[in-house]
Amino acid sequence: MKNEERMIVRIIKEICLDESIDFTAFSYGWVLRLQKGKRLGFVFGYNFGANNAASARICDDKSAASDILLYSGVPAVEHLFFMRPGNLHYIGEGGNWDKINALFVEHETLVCKANEGTGGNAVFLVKDKIQLEHAVHTIFKEQRSMAVSPFYDIQKEYRAIVLNGSVKLVYAKNVPYVVGDGTKSLLQLMLEFMTEKQTLLHLEFDDESLKRVLKAGEVCSVHWKSNLGQGASPELVKDEGLLLSLSDLALQAAKAIAIGFASVDIVSTPGGMRVLEVNCGIMMEHFIRCAEHHYGLAKEIYREAVHAMMQA
Repeated sequence: MKNEERMIVRIIKEICLDESIDFTAFSYGWVLRLQKGKRLGFVFGYNFGANNAASARICDDKSAASDILLYSGVPAVEHLFFMRPGNLHYIGEGGNWDKINALFVEHETLVCKANEGTGGNAVFLVKDKIQLEHAVHTIFKEQRSMAVSPFYDIQKEYRAIVLNGSVKLVYAKNVPYVVGDGTKSLLQLMLEFMTEKQTLLHLEFDDESLKRVLKAGEVCSVHWKSNLGQGASPELVKDEGLLLSLSDLALQAAKAIAIGFASVDIVSTPGGMRVLEVNCGIMMEHFIRCAEHHYGLAKEIYREAVHAMMQA
């Protein structure tokens, strides 16, 4: 998908037409300039200019956000910071391996990810020391820093979109799955899934599992990640009690980081709800494409964000 074909570009352009705001796109649609009278605002990627710049940078840094959330008493998934060896002199550390290995010994299963990554890219589930070494080398090859978290048994992941102290949207992110028909192997079903969804899944199954024919009606999750861009599907949260608890936690997280417009990812674990990440870039591309009425929901959220930016 070309940048200028992104849903957010189309939506912001429509909003500007509705609101008599001058709209100009730069950098293949990656930078949007909005002007009304003397008021000037920008959208860079999925980031809106009304957000505090320092708070936005904290959201981009998983470890920093985790530290601030936990310090503020907000239950969150720990993200421990590790710098690429060539840059360790900036923080005065002598090495990473002892600390990383100690974490692995303590927790037995870890999640290693790019500290400033998005979309579920460069995220590794680590269950042994070979996987750990592979994850660390792969991340540091491309990234200057890494975040390491203890593995949590996540029962469900949710996303709440917060705008200026109010929750505008909450949905669950259901992990991708296939359903057996009694004749096809797991591998065949996964290949069909990837073709239909136009996504690429890493085949994290052994050869015997991939060859196994699923029984008719048998459901098998094909990924442990809940990223919409990797095959997960959104489901609007309608249960009032759940909606209330998720909204409260999302608002706590946004307040702790002093961010005005953000999406807060929350995970349900056996120990309760925890904030996984706070994102200052509000990307709804995949959410919009999953159902026809999602376009209108996203447009009204972006409209409020434009109003907030142009009136700030």
